[in-house]
Amino acid sequence: MGSHASPASQPLSRRSSRPIQSVIDDDSFTFLFVCTGNICRSPLAERLLTSKLTTLEVADRQTIRVESAGLQTINGVAMDETAASEGLRLGAQIAGAESRVLDRTISMGANVLLTMTREQQVDLVKRYPALLHRTFTVREFARILEEVPEVVSAGESVARRGVVTVGRASAVRSSLAANASDDDIPDPYRRGDAVHRQVADMIEIAVSTISRRMFAI
Repeated sequence: MGSHASPASQPLSRRSSRPIQSVIDDDSFTFLFVCTGNICRSPLAERLLTSKLTTLEVADRQTIRVESAGLQTINGVAMDETAASEGLRLGAQIAGAESRVLDRTISMGANVLLTMTREQQVDLVKRYPALLHRTFTVREFARILEEVPEVVSAGESVARRGVVTVGRASAVRSSLAANASDDDIPDPYRRGDAVHRQVADMIEIAVSTISRRMFAI
């Protein structure tokens, strides 16, 4: 569910002064995490990945954006307090995180869209069929990346590496299909501290795999 931080604390966040792109190119790469309300799972994933990417070289970091949005939400709702606490526990910066409504412009501007469940994935692709080949659940994407050879090419930008990796993941998706329930991350909203911790750890594992396989960090 949730979302973001201030420009000062989150150089990679969606609140950058750079406009959202509707045309994909090889000069930048945008991750978009999606859940229902954008106050728990998706902002947590966004902030965790943003934190990990700060270890990249500055020039590479400036070409990558990490964002989140909700399928059924309103703009400006603060991130759930328990989810935010879990983010802090895992080393993410949470200040300023608030919900944002997913729309066509936001969706089309992302190189890869990572939902928390299969149901959300289906909903998103039904809304925007053109996004089929770059929409995955976050756990599905991490699982596939463990099987896809890392993209290593001298002189290739991290943004281009990301684009190629998503293409490879899409190409092998059907051959690596698993039980759909294995790829879902449950909604922890109003379900207590233990569930929030379990969900946060699931997201952390997936995000860590993605950052390691795509950027060697």
